[in-house]
Amino acid sequence: MSEPNPPTHEELLEMFYANGAVDSGVDDTWRWGTENWSVFHRESDDTHWRVKYRVGSGDCEVHGIRDNDYFMVRVYKVKKVIETWDVVPE
Repeated sequence: MSEPNPPTHEELLEMFYANGAVDSGVDDTWRWGTENWSVFHRESDDTHWRVKYRVGSGDCEVHGIRDNDYFMVRVYKVKKVIETWDVVPE
């Protein structure tokens, strides 16, 4: 089976405005705003895509998704099981 093509910019905008992200995060280390990441689900082929983009502070003059300035990769969900040790209550 071949890998699916990434969403076009128009498809990404549709996912962004219509369905929103299924997961997202923000890193505020960019001097003029935030570095964001969002995961979008494309229903047509049941794939998920993570998009990294910037959003300008204040009036959002800069918006990577709107401005077609982003980095996109295909992702899939991974469940992690974490084992830890706890103290036995006395």
